[in-house]
Amino acid sequence: MKSKFVIAAASACLIVAPAQAQKIVPGQPMQTTYNNGVYGSTVLSPGFLPDPVDISVQAGGPLDVSNIVNGCDGYMTDQPSYIVNFTAQGTAPLIFSVNSGDDATIMVRSPDGTNHCDDDSGQNGNNPSLAFQSPRAGEYRVWVGRYWNANPAAATLRISEYSSH
Repeated sequence: MKSKFVIAAASACLIVAPAQAQKIVPGQPMQTTYNNGVYGSTVLSPGFLPDPVDISVQAGGPLDVSNIVNGCDGYMTDQPSYIVNFTAQGTAPLIFSVNSGDDATIMVRSPDGTNHCDDDSGQNGNNPSLAFQSPRAGEYRVWVGRYWNANPAAATLRISEYSSH
């Protein structure tokens, strides 16, 4: 069954260690110490332009996140796909969505350390979308995955205050 879940970071059994000190091993906790995402990072403030921000990414990776974070699905990399530092409390939603011809998934670790996961709430019924209605200032770590397998698939990560499409 594919659906939305919010999971406390404490239940995710996270290890904080230098990035070079831990190998990517299925069944092991995902890293929390990376300074950049695989496809980069950015700083955004409420009212950012252009809106949306579109980032070309490859969905997927060697880790079956369902073995690492309860309630999350998909195959992802250990390192976040992208990191957003949001500089102030927002009044408009902060929306993370993925557009892919494949069945993509998303996991966002919000500034309070909570993992938010989605599979099919976005565009075309096979794409994920997560909206933070009153986004907090801080770091949002975003992982883009594939539901069925680890092979990479082209995708676009979209960050917006207005739309997931």
